[in-house]
Amino acid sequence: MIKILIVDDEPLVRIGLKLALEWETHGFTIVGEASNGEQALNLLDQLSPDIVITDIKMPILDGIGLTKEICSKYSNTKVIILSSYSDYEYVREAMKNGAVDYLRKNDINPEKILPILSKLKEEIIRYKVFPKDSDKYKQYVTECISMLRDDFLKELLDENSLNKNETEEYLRNFNINFPEGYYILLTIYIDNFKDVQKNTRKRMRSY
Repeated sequence: MIKILIVDDEPLVRIGLKLALEWETHGFTIVGEASNGEQALNLLDQLSPDIVITDIKMPILDGIGLTKEICSKYSNTKVIILSSYSDYEYVREAMKNGAVDYLRKNDINPEKILPILSKLKEEIIRYKVFPKDSDKYKQYVTECISMLRDDFLKELLDENSLNKNETEEYLRNFNINFPEGYYILLTIYIDNFKDVQKNTRKRMRSY
């Protein structure tokens, strides 16, 4: 069994995670939980979890600080970050410090959790050690940052809750550059998109 430690200062989030999946059916077991990073560090030697699922914003020691400590002292332990829509920069920082993936709190369901955990499970079983300086790790972090960038752009189009300064800061952080700082957001809705896509593919194959 792959051992998992859950860290979040919100009891309902911890409960939601524990109920989100039939863990043992998929080869995982939750060995403990903590309400902040300091408590989690005290449990690491005792429980030796393979994976830590942690919130970013917590009292005493937050998720970024916890990630740094884990990656410097427990190199075999993988960290998955729990985030909200507004946590892009925090997630980016956590990824830089060794977190291997992230999960949005509103996506706590088997369809979102299981692919992430299953991939980590395979890596843990196959390698046991996931060197942070390896090419594979660097490529993985790059892919995750790219996904964060896509999530930011999607939110920007769907419901932009950020002000002008915040939006421009995120654009800089994700290296999204527009000439002279000007940009226009445009959303295009296509009626019966799946039918249009299907017909387009048929026409492409006929050429």
